[in-house]
Amino acid sequence: MTRRANKQGPRTRQVLAAPPSRWDRTTLRHLWILALAPFALYAYTLRFGFVADDNQEILQDKLLRSFANVGTLFNHSVWFFAGGQGDRYYRPLKTLAYLLEYHLFRLHPAPWHLINILAYVATVLAVYLLVRELASSAATDFPSPGEAGAPGRAGEFAFWTALFFAFHPIHVEAVAWIAAGNDLFCALALLLALWFYHRAPGESRPALAYGASVLLFFAGMLFKESALTFPAVILAYHLLYRGDSLAGTVRAWRRYLGYFVALGAYTGLRIHALRGFAPSSNAYHLTPSEMTLSIPTFAVKYLWKALVPLGQNFRYTYQPVREVGWKPIAAALVVVLMVLAMLPLRRRPASQPGPSQRAQELQPLLSLALAWFWITLAPALALSKISILFTDRYLYTPSFGFCIFLAWGWLWLRNRAGVALPARPGEGPSRRSPLAEARGFASIAVAAVLLFYTVVILRRLPAWHDNFGLYATTEKQSPNDANIVGTVGLLEVQQDRLEEGLALLQRAALLDPHEAAYPSNEASALMSLGRVDDALHEARKAAELQPDFPLYWTNLAIVYEKKGEWNKADETCRRGLAVAPNDHAMLTACGLARWHMGDRNGAIAAYQQAIKADPEALDAYINLANAHAQLHQLDAATAEFQAALQANPNSHDLYIVHFELGVIYETESQWRAAALEYQEALRLNPQFITARANLQPLLPFLTNPNLTRLPFVPAPR
Repeated sequence: MTRRANKQGPRTRQVLAAPPSRWDRTTLRHLWILALAPFALYAYTLRFGFVADDNQEILQDKLLRSFANVGTLFNHSVWFFAGGQGDRYYRPLKTLAYLLEYHLFRLHPAPWHLINILAYVATVLAVYLLVRELASSAATDFPSPGEAGAPGRAGEFAFWTALFFAFHPIHVEAVAWIAAGNDLFCALALLLALWFYHRAPGESRPALAYGASVLLFFAGMLFKESALTFPAVILAYHLLYRGDSLAGTVRAWRRYLGYFVALGAYTGLRIHALRGFAPSSNAYHLTPSEMTLSIPTFAVKYLWKALVPLGQNFRYTYQPVREVGWKPIAAALVVVLMVLAMLPLRRRPASQPGPSQRAQELQPLLSLALAWFWITLAPALALSKISILFTDRYLYTPSFGFCIFLAWGWLWLRNRAGVALPARPGEGPSRRSPLAEARGFASIAVAAVLLFYTVVILRRLPAWHDNFGLYATTEKQSPNDANIVGTVGLLEVQQDRLEEGLALLQRAALLDPHEAAYPSNEASALMSLGRVDDALHEARKAAELQPDFPLYWTNLAIVYEKKGEWNKADETCRRGLAVAPNDHAMLTACGLARWHMGDRNGAIAAYQQAIKADPEALDAYINLANAHAQLHQLDAATAEFQAALQANPNSHDLYIVHFELGVIYETESQWRAAALEYQEALRLNPQFITARANLQPLLPFLTNPNLTRLPFVPAPR
């Protein structure tokens, strides 16, 4: 393999073999600190619940309930369970991890958050190992002769890089949000893939290290699409860090073959699952000129957010740049200058041994860090393919390159302090550098930075505690974001704060009059307020805005049922079933409408079809059992209630099933069985007044199993 000689000296960058690992006490101390610090920093998240997409991807995805669905996870998109067949997210390892976690932890959020914390700790350690070896082999004379061994000084540089990474506040979203765990695992896979690739030439069995790198790259892509940038990172590694010539890099194409094979396999799986590589439209309707103006502007916004991680927001309201101005021009200039800076940094100037020379020896690593930042950030700048223009978690993987610069700047400043300068005429043999007095200041400065990072993290973390808190905080930060305002309105309605929720939903509809969710949710709030006619108007509007979404037809049918207009409810259900023939909610509403229209058999058939469509939803079981009860088919009713108990023993509606079973048993004079069911209904819902009233006269049957009839109660005088 050829390497370009340094034009300023006879030395070449000998980095074919990575130095052997040295697990001395210093290294072990570094690893312990780097493991414990981020764990302690984010341990508070163990008290958090499921928020935002967690509620859909974890709580509502029925595919996670069985290992038999593993094939389905690899054959469809992330949101397939919710009907998102055309979305752009193919992340089967994310959903596979969810499946494993569900079977290990069920729906207890604490261990799910623990997995995120452990993945973050592992990533911090991977940063340390990778930077330690890259710094150790940055040049043949690093360290300088007669000084401490390379692993010691390289380990210190790696320690500070990993520590800055562990404490950087931009990572809060990725760690505190379970649904962002794929960012954690993707970054971990890419860092380890580069580590194995760098070590492979020096290993006794290089093929194994190379194979591990390829497999990790493949796994990274299956966690998140941003891993597709890794081949470009490998090219940057050779051109910038190792200093290989472009011609030599191209001639060595065989070393990239494994990555091409992995990329080809991933592409095949992705196209098969999504029916296209990236089946998405230009969501922001950007013209080519607007795209040209917007990309560098958003790139600089990310750079500034890495430098000053304040004002973090779950959903920023930045807008694309649509007109030429000084801001996009200045942003483009900044990006171009930073990209061009990679070229001089890749060359290691010749100089005398010392602190300055050691800093210069690391220039190729800085060049690679700069390339890593922009390459891994590139997917976030594909504005026509992303669903959110700007978000903190997009900076998680790129921030590795930024933290290398932070560590380099801190160590450069510290090492320059105390350097002796040549004597001036008439003075002593030497004088102290102006930076010599700054050594204490440098230590105070880095402590202040870490303290600042810690405070920002601790102030930001509580926003992720629960779903309502997250959206309420975001609504204050982004009051003109219709999606956030509408979500807070819906959450207010779900917590029975109907007037507050209705006001927010109406404001969201004004902000985005083309979104059907807001009038549909307004209809729900109006129904609860008894304003049925107003609810009918909003429900119709939602169905007209998005007629291909079955939920809006279901809600419209429910309003008609509330008004007692059963024929219109049935007609609405039929229109909805034309869109989604197996929609559980629609079939259940259809069954209720047909029952009140006198079509008993049609109602029972609709309920049975609804149960087949979603065996874990209990409303169809309850309606079907009650239908049998009204037909005096009590055995059939009991069987349906028992089936409901077995179908979903964790359902929030379980107390209703136990209560209805109690009613059936009481009708059949099975007093003790009825009392037990009422008692269980009260245990599940202590506020269930009707169950308490029904249980009261049956209490003797709980204390005396031998009773066979109701006790005599004398008539009041």
